Amino acid sequence: MSERDDFYMVLPSNASPNFHPENNASDFRVTWENPININPSEQWKVALTEMSYTYTPITVSPNYHIIYKKQEIEKRKYSFHLAYNIATQKVTINREHRETNQAVTLQLTQDKKLIIRCDLPFDFNFTEKAKLGFNVASLTSNDVEDAYEIRANESLNRLYPAPVGGKNIVQFGPIELGIHFNNLVQREYLFKNVLYWYKAKGLADYVAKECKEIFSTFELVKSKFHFKTQPYIFEIEFLKGLHFVIGLEKSKYTKDLDIMTSGVYKNDVIEEHAPYPPQMRRGMINMYIYSSICSPIHVGHTLAPLLKSIHIDTSRDTEEGHTRSYVVRNPMYIPLASNSFNSIEINIRNDSGQIIWFPKGSVTNITLHFKKYL
Repeated sequence: MSERDDFYMVLPSNASPNFHPENNASDFRVTWENPININPSEQWKVALTEMSYTYTPITVSPNYHIIYKKQEIEKRKYSFHLAYNIATQKVTINREHRETNQAVTLQLTQDKKLIIRCDLPFDFNFTEKAKLGFNVASLTSNDVEDAYEIRANESLNRLYPAPVGGKNIVQFGPIELGIHFNNLVQREYLFKNVLYWYKAKGLADYVAKECKEIFSTFELVKSKFHFKTQPYIFEIEFLKGLHFVIGLEKSKYTKDLDIMTSGVYKNDVIEEHAPYPPQMRRGMINMYIYSSICSPIHVGHTLAPLLKSIHIDTSRDTEEGHTRSYVVRNPMYIPLASNSFNSIEINIRNDSGQIIWFPKGSVTNITLHFKKYL
């Protein structure tokens, strides 16, 4: 190339349609026939000096997600054989098989009605319930004094007033209990698409519909968000700045551990009234312009060919679809990746490293300044 110390290059995203028909406003490559050759003994650097793009306000970006911990009931089987001594009017467990270390106890009331008790909730399954004095087809334990139990309706001494077949011992079984274990399981809801709403009600309606497993209520109250979780939700966390969009003061909310009884949380919920108005344009805070023309630099914990990061001023009143121009006041000059090139690739990404979505048909213009240092 000629003896000069600098030059400019403008890269429109709709250039080189014959070479790169797949180009779009955030991911494109510009190619020309004759390569630009720079003297390898010279040190050149490049910087982004100007950019124009189609402004697209975003409420929710795909990096936003909600992590929540929910209570799920796991039933573990406890089976046993029961023996009733007619002479002594006592019940005992003869044989048992456990899938749990939870103990099951048997008692008789003063009028000899059977009580089956456990520290955790359980279901009772025995095809001949009536022979034990139970006259209900399906039985689930009741919460009584920090334990769970089921009680028979008929007394055993009334059902068996005399020896059966000449024997005082009456055997029953196998009797099965399904003991309920309350496990905390972590789940995630990921916003898969770029979403934008001019009004907060659009976001409220979307979350209320898509996240029914998490929220029983997600609504606007006096222009601020209010939500209630489902009773089985133990913890919820709004990640990647989603809590700022919603207007919350913090990102994580957890149930009070004090209300846990016998391993089961009661019907309390996590409820929050957002103290701040929603920020409907906060879905994209920064743009990162990467290019094949520059050498990698340190970006966080990694190396990447970053030309420039640009903060997006969401307070400006530019409407969706309007073109914004950004002039770099302090260009960041980075060494070239190669001294000979006939193609330059541009990628524009968001804070999570994903390609930014721009409306179909929009055009981005990138202006680069090449400058010789040595």
